[in-house]
Amino acid sequence: MWPLTPDRTSTGYAPGEVLAPPCAGPIGGAEIAHELRGKRIAVLATDGVEATELQKPCDAAEQVGASVELFSIRPCAIQGVDGMDKANTFPVTSTVEMASPDAFDGLVLPGGVADPDKLRVNKAAVAFAKSFFEGPHRPRIGRESLQTRRGPS
Repeated sequence: MWPLTPDRTSTGYAPGEVLAPPCAGPIGGAEIAHELRGKRIAVLATDGVEATELQKPCDAAEQVGASVELFSIRPCAIQGVDGMDKANTFPVTSTVEMASPDAFDGLVLPGGVADPDKLRVNKAAVAFAKSFFEGPHRPRIGRESLQTRRGPS
């Protein structure tokens, strides 16, 4: 399960709970699982990210065989929140400036109270996220969903 944290109870589910990828739209869970297997998924978040909105999609993607890497505007770890209270911290793979969008097949942008405000004023974070919508035909993972969307062919 992603990432390894000593206390996962603040994320809202029990350790070992099996999460089925949620499905929104015409694509079924089995099709999503097949499309994500072996894919590399980038996650872009920073301090103030809602812990469950980061944890659950990452766990679900890894459960179906995708690899997940967390990027942020600062190195080391970011602080998750549960509402306005501190929750888990999450280890960061690298800063967004060091990330190469072309190395990834999809992007997760989890929500939160302060997280989106901090990301949208950071030029490197905005450029990284935009590249997933300007790039080649690739699956995208949206907030709170593992719905697959296609880019331009």
